[in-house]
Amino acid sequence: MDKEELSPGLNTEAQIKAIYPYKFKITTREDVEEAIDRKDTNVVLLHKVGPEGTRKRDVRCYKAIIGASDARLYYFSWHMISDKAKEGMLAKDFQKLAKAKKK
Repeated sequence: MDKEELSPGLNTEAQIKAIYPYKFKITTREDVEEAIDRKDTNVVLLHKVGPEGTRKRDVRCYKAIIGASDARLYYFSWHMISDKAKEGMLAKDFQKLAKAKKK
């Protein structure tokens, strides 16, 4: 996960591990590009589409977790950006992922 694609207040390993106890890594855009170039089968990555730092509210933030090797879609969600739901991955996204991983 690129730190730029995580929500403020949920962008450190400690904050995420409190919700999602499984393996993950906060990376840089360069690390993401390298994993895609290598077609690394052990890497999935977060891709966020949003208004990038705008102060506008009532706009959507889309989040997808896809495979670096094959672009397979593993997770997709969106939310309306608000004061409570900032841009990026939210706690509820990590909770859904953790619940799905348990199965």
